[in-house]
Amino acid sequence: MKVTVCMDSFKHSLSGQQANEAVLEGIRLVNPHADILLKPVADGGEGTIKALVDSLNGKYGQVGVLNPLGRPVQASYGLLPDHKCVIEMAEASGIQLIDRVERNPLLTSTIGTGQLILNALELGYRHFIIGIGGSATNDCGMGMLHALGFRFLDDSGQILDPIGQNLIKVKQIDDSLKDERLKDCQFEIACDVENPLTGPQGCAYIYGPQKGANQEMVDFLDRGAENFAQVTHDWRGIDFSLDSGVGAAGGLGFAFKAFLNGKLRSGIEIVMEASGLKEAISQSDFVVTGEGRIDHQSAMGKVLAGIVREAKTSSTKVIAIGGAVTQAGIDSFKGEPVSVFSCLHQIVTLDEALDSKVASQNLTMLTSQIFKLIQFGGKEA
Repeated sequence: MKVTVCMDSFKHSLSGQQANEAVLEGIRLVNPHADILLKPVADGGEGTIKALVDSLNGKYGQVGVLNPLGRPVQASYGLLPDHKCVIEMAEASGIQLIDRVERNPLLTSTIGTGQLILNALELGYRHFIIGIGGSATNDCGMGMLHALGFRFLDDSGQILDPIGQNLIKVKQIDDSLKDERLKDCQFEIACDVENPLTGPQGCAYIYGPQKGANQEMVDFLDRGAENFAQVTHDWRGIDFSLDSGVGAAGGLGFAFKAFLNGKLRSGIEIVMEASGLKEAISQSDFVVTGEGRIDHQSAMGKVLAGIVREAKTSSTKVIAIGGAVTQAGIDSFKGEPVSVFSCLHQIVTLDEALDSKVASQNLTMLTSQIFKLIQFGGKEA
């Protein structure tokens, strides 16, 4: 029997690798000779670089860039053996890089993300996988594009600083200094939201408040995004502003699609394809996956949903293990080839449940019991 183990992290408790190892131990307790493959996994957000580097024996790069407020910060990215570069925009432009009291999407920029891409271009990379979750920005990608040679001008022809508050002032786009290497690039953008650029479901209204915007700022940023979209439309001849997902990361999705011909795709789909997880699932009898909490959101484009979707194509059975499991989480996968379990076996406090040693032991114990049951059912684990 072949088993692929691809656990997502249990937030504040276990990394994906630690969860994988706990599950592996549980299977080994039942059958030391089981054919088991461990695969790191992520959905395009935090942990994507590590998942792909670890899975494919890649390596890490690091470069000094500017954070969302223009301060120096060291940012890492992944370099894969098939000559792809993996970037998490949050490494350079993430909300975690600035203090809560300083968060202001009028003043933040994605310029550091562009600097990451520029550094990889210097190393010869032309195929990029980019996760765009966790941003501190609402500049519609203007900062990233500025770093790559685009210039945004006001009505007097002056170059604008690439920050959110200047979106409203953009009247012209100058690409005469655009990095010529971009024409040879392919950008796969891990994007699991469906927000358009503007309007009630756009980047400013939905995500602006969590980045420090009050209502007046949200209204202003939305008007700025509308102006930026119109100028881009006039320049490109195509209106991308209502496309699904272009509102991701404060409009960074829009920048990739409208300026760099980026393809916005499901994050877990990109990771499974790049890491070889799709092939592993198709060749397995069982897949063991899971996350810290399995609820209604687990079926909405996250790791578990992607793995279940892929497993259906090859009749592979999925075992999903969470710390907390809600009824809505179970109901979300009715009719699917997946059984959902909680690894908590007794009443404990939240602190006890999150303790990494306890969580690891719980995962190992539950996994061993599940595979013992599989043996009883006539399967050889």
